[in-house]
Amino acid sequence: MKLNKIMAIGLGTIMAAGISLSNLTPVSADTIITEAEAKAIMQQKVPGATVVKIELDRDDGVLMYEGELVKGNMEYDIDVNATTGKIISFESEYDDDYYDNDYDGITTAGVNVRSGASTSYSKIGYLAKGTKVDIEKKMSNGWYKIEYKGSYGYVSGKYVKVYDYDYDDVYDEDYDGVTTAGVNVRSGASTSYSKIGYLTKGTKIDIEKKMSNGWYKIEYKGSYGYISGKYVKVYDYDYDDNDDGITTAGVNVRSGASTSYSKIGYLAKGTKVDIEKKMSNGWYKIEYKGSYGYISGKYVKVF
Repeated sequence: MKLNKIMAIGLGTIMAAGISLSNLTPVSADTIITEAEAKAIMQQKVPGATVVKIELDRDDGVLMYEGELVKGNMEYDIDVNATTGKIISFESEYDDDYYDNDYDGITTAGVNVRSGASTSYSKIGYLAKGTKVDIEKKMSNGWYKIEYKGSYGYVSGKYVKVYDYDYDDVYDEDYDGVTTAGVNVRSGASTSYSKIGYLTKGTKIDIEKKMSNGWYKIEYKGSYGYISGKYVKVYDYDYDDNDDGITTAGVNVRSGASTSYSKIGYLAKGTKVDIEKKMSNGWYKIEYKGSYGYISGKYVKVF
């Protein structure tokens, strides 16, 4: 019996004839729901989730869309019948990597990967929406330097949702902050974790990471601990780019971060500066004549 004849007769006739549906050739494209419709069904099941992967497959004779979705720290696997649009299976699990440093963010749309931190640089690749990214550095213009195919690339921050922020790349002090009150040190980033120590008010701390809930991972007694960000004052931000800013007026370069320090030079308006660090009082530590100097942030525009 020819396939076009089989397709023409009713389902009841097929079943009456004892013909197995699993033995038929795949359903034609005009009889199944579209990929976009399948995505909508999945996202209706998990509102706010991002579909990171979807593919059409056949399992035990059933044509289905198999989807992977993420939302916050949860991952979902949803299978949708490609003919009826009904959800066949639904699974969810906690993403163990969400709160570690295996990745720092996820793309919110398709984005080009470039050789430098602007669209003027050449395109070296592309990341689809929902791609997890390992962030190496946030650039001063809002772009991100990321790990890419064994090396590095740059993507616009407009298309990246950042999770836990890794302070190893931006803080370069002997300590990064100080406690503003006595605070418990815990084994994890919430009060539900066990207490492993205590820091008195005014204790200097080395910050390893700011967690997504506002807590800090810190160095503690040769290992690591976690404290609430409510009781921490964070200090200077470290810049590590070339030509991070430009002077907006003539400005003195000084040996320290205030006018009380000696003048060691002068920069004319429009001079590009390599910023090493933004100090807590708003001054900038900059590269100057093979060493370092300090200028007031009032006269600097940062890129």
